[in-house]
Amino acid sequence: MFQQSTVLLLSLFLTVKASQNGWIQTNNIGVSTIQHRLTFWLKPIDETALYKEIDTISNPKSLRFRHYITDDAITKLVQSNGLEPLKTWLNTQTHHPFTIELSKHQDYAFVFLNVNDVSNLFGQLTTYQQETHTIHRLASGVEPSKKHVPTELQSHVNAIFGLTDFYPLVKNLRPQAKEQAQDGVCSQFNGKTIDPAVLQNQYNSTPYTGQRPGYGKHSQGIAAFEQAQFLPADVAEFQSNFSLGNEVIEVIGPNKGGYYGEASLDTQYIFSIGSGVKTSFIAQDQFNMLEWAWLAMNMTAPPDVLSVSWGSR
Repeated sequence: MFQQSTVLLLSLFLTVKASQNGWIQTNNIGVSTIQHRLTFWLKPIDETALYKEIDTISNPKSLRFRHYITDDAITKLVQSNGLEPLKTWLNTQTHHPFTIELSKHQDYAFVFLNVNDVSNLFGQLTTYQQETHTIHRLASGVEPSKKHVPTELQSHVNAIFGLTDFYPLVKNLRPQAKEQAQDGVCSQFNGKTIDPAVLQNQYNSTPYTGQRPGYGKHSQGIAAFEQAQFLPADVAEFQSNFSLGNEVIEVIGPNKGGYYGEASLDTQYIFSIGSGVKTSFIAQDQFNMLEWAWLAMNMTAPPDVLSVSWGSR
């Protein structure tokens, strides 16, 4: 009896230990052809430049208050000389072909490596699963991302992501029975209780009178995850019912999950205050705010305002 209890307790301990933010360790990776992505955060030449610039344009006492800068200016502020040392290090340490992609401002290097090379460099990767999602990480569990930067790169790289970072996966809170659209129009969120006029009054906003001055220079974006979908016909009907114009939403990412709810609410009610403004629906299937931020910021012209009503617990 004692031996059985000991084995049971040990089994429970190992199971709990293997869980990282809900990710459960399953087994080692057995396929050597898998490509694994690592993200190298390159150190800027001047590590204080970006923070100084943010402080300058955010300080009401500054002569440059709200003088926002361009993407090219941001790229110069975070400019790094770490890319070439990184390439040299990878060429000397790996045995398989690899590819490198740079972020919009060239301060992050996304490196796609053979899984065997990753294991040789940093330790054996293992598989972690949560619901229907799978990731590959080190068996050591959650550790600081800067811990794994090799000595040769410490003057050029701040941290490496994709080894011991376990972002929590939002629980699936969608209703069991999806409400399907009838004749291309959904019936949810028709504004009977709190309509756009109420919101306009609450926020002291002017009613819609056409496209805002300087249309195209100002824009707004709506975040969506977990196969959330909206129907353009719903938005058009909502705009017509409440005299909010006829702005067509640009879609970035998937919009065919069949989950009508959060996305329907967001894409309709954003025009209560933000009518006459260029609007984008920015979506990805998995709830991962870091990946979504990269998706949004890598747009040619990211929206000035981003509405994110999603969260995790």
